Amino acid sequence: MGLRSSLLNVLDAIETPAAFASSEEIGFVDPGVFVHGMGSIYLPLEESQARQMIEQAHQAPYGKGSETIIDTSVRNTWELNSDQFELRRPNWNTVLVRVVADVARELDLDSTVHAELYKMLIYKEGAMFKPHTDTEKAPGMVATLVIDVVHEVLPVTSGYRWVLTYNLALYASQPRPAGGLQPPDTSHLYKTLKLWVEQDASLGPTSHFWYQLDHEYTEASISLRAMKTRDLACVQALYEISTMLPVDIFLAVLEKTEHGSYCFEDVSPEESYRGYLGNEGPDVTHWYRVTVKPPLTI
Repeated sequence: MGLRSSLLNVLDAIETPAAFASSEEIGFVDPGVFVHGMGSIYLPLEESQARQMIEQAHQAPYGKGSETIIDTSVRNTWELNSDQFELRRPNWNTVLVRVVADVARELDLDSTVHAELYKMLIYKEGAMFKPHTDTEKAPGMVATLVIDVVHEVLPVTSGYRWVLTYNLALYASQPRPAGGLQPPDTSHLYKTLKLWVEQDASLGPTSHFWYQLDHEYTEASISLRAMKTRDLACVQALYEISTMLPVDIFLAVLEKTEHGSYCFEDVSPEESYRGYLGNEGPDVTHWYRVTVKPPLTI
């Protein structure tokens, strides 16, 4: 087995006990929604107030490649920004703190996580959002908290679906999450990289390896603090070994472009492998760009 295959295998073998998603039922709690220009919204939500909120709202966009667009065939949702409403019930914050703590524990985030109110979403009959991946919308963001609905939003058949969304983020002063790295994986990775370093003289000064992480990151979000679950474990393992061996570790956004004639049926080439993103497209402008961050520092 060659060095490249050996390195790929030991990196693929790194695991973390953390979950990628978490869910729980919190029971009935009235957050005390107050919409500016309307007043208090009472539960259960009445159709007249739902219609009034939609009049105050705007059509929700989504990300597609580098663009932020509105297309109701992909996402048919109304939204209010966080400065358009308030949550006035005092006990709501107590419930929110407990939910965030539960999520942080299940995702194995051992740093302090805080919730930032992001949007209020209203889905009327026929509204939906095709399967998608959220992009980073706040510094240190690690997750999205959705109150009331799972992440793929199927069409509403009757009534309204009413949702609060939060960005879950780490404080800048807090230490990064541990990531649950398994010690045996670090040992195997060290031995493989050490073998590569010992043979490096014959490979030349530009020899390198690259490894594709599990999750997709934007230029704005690619950093050690933003790494998710197993990605964080892999990067931490590589960084720790780089302090013992003469190797440098970089984080990079690589985007491949191909030239020639193509024929795509019913779907654009970008959409076919990128899918849909959350409210915004990532911070990219050209498919050929390569972004490389300098050697990692902790």
